[in-house]
Amino acid sequence: MEREKQEQQMKFLMERVKERNKVREELIKKHEDEKERMQTMMEEQRQNHDKEIKRKEEEFKEREIQHKVEMRRQRDEWEKQKKQEEKIRRAKEDEKRREKEQREWDEFTKRHKQEKERMKQKKEDLQSIQEAEENMKFLMEQMNRENEELKIKLEEEKERRKIMTEEERQNPDKERKRREEKLKRETTEQEAHQRQIRDEMQREQEMFEYKIEKMRQDKEKDELMETEVSCQKLIQERERGQQELSEAEKLLTNCQSVCVLPTFENVPITQHTHLFFKDVSISIFKEVLEDACQQQTAKISQEVSKVRVAKTQNDFLQWSCGSAAPEGRVPLAAGDEEPFDASDEGSCCDRREPAALLHREGGPRPLPSTQRNSIGRRRAHTATEGSSAAPVGGALSDIE
Repeated sequence: MEREKQEQQMKFLMERVKERNKVREELIKKHEDEKERMQTMMEEQRQNHDKEIKRKEEEFKEREIQHKVEMRRQRDEWEKQKKQEEKIRRAKEDEKRREKEQREWDEFTKRHKQEKERMKQKKEDLQSIQEAEENMKFLMEQMNRENEELKIKLEEEKERRKIMTEEERQNPDKERKRREEKLKRETTEQEAHQRQIRDEMQREQEMFEYKIEKMRQDKEKDELMETEVSCQKLIQERERGQQELSEAEKLLTNCQSVCVLPTFENVPITQHTHLFFKDVSISIFKEVLEDACQQQTAKISQEVSKVRVAKTQNDFLQWSCGSAAPEGRVPLAAGDEEPFDASDEGSCCDRREPAALLHREGGPRPLPSTQRNSIGRRRAHTATEGSSAAPVGGALSDIE
């Protein structure tokens, strides 16, 4: 009985094993079928993805060609507009230059007349000073002559007194007293006359010094007025130059918006979330997709980075004159500045700075050396006189 039971159990177990083997074989077949199906689906997906990438590359190339055509058209329009503006600007500059030359000529004639009048005034002042000096010399000579005459008179008086003393010894006392009174009266008259002459000479000398001081003060006032007027003119010219420079910089900053290129984002990739993959197949497919996407984005970024964007004034001026680089010159990368070449001075783009152009067109210029020296001497002279010329000296130091 037990043996039969064991045989039955063995049979049951063998049947179970066979069933399990059948189930296992069926599962293996299903797994292989599923694996083949997944591989075919992956291959189809990869082919579809490659086609999509090629299609997007073609679209990108078409868009790039359209963008280049549009940029060329805009550049041609911009060049035409720039030529018209250049003609208008040159005509305005010619008119301004002619007006400026006329103003300068009028100012020159006016200054020439003023200089003539000032020279005449100086000549008259010098003549008056020379006349005053001659008068002083004449007065000094007259005083010397009078002193000599007085000395002679004193000597004669001494001799006369000696004679009188001898006579007094012989004459009576009344005659001696009378002569003494006469001598005293004459001496007092001589002293009064000398005092009067000395006072007149002192008054004349004081008047002469007062006239010279007044003439010098008038001359200093005239020079200070001239320096103040020149300072005001220089300050106005400097403010005008700064205003023109700021307007030129604003114009350049406004024109930079023309050459801004549109930015391209990365190509979007559609993800199919409804597909089911196992862990190993998903990771492999993800790596393959990431590699392909990175390669395509690197190509696109390289192509986009070759497009030059003008960021500085020189780049913008060079782009506005023509995007093609001349022979023997390497095209610039974005953000680099081209070095100055003396052979390119005749090109349509003037690479000089706006400040240099403003200086050439008549902006604030430095004073000549002779005028600076004369102004420095005048400031030193007025500083010793008093504090009245201090504001003018500060303005002159600011201008220098």
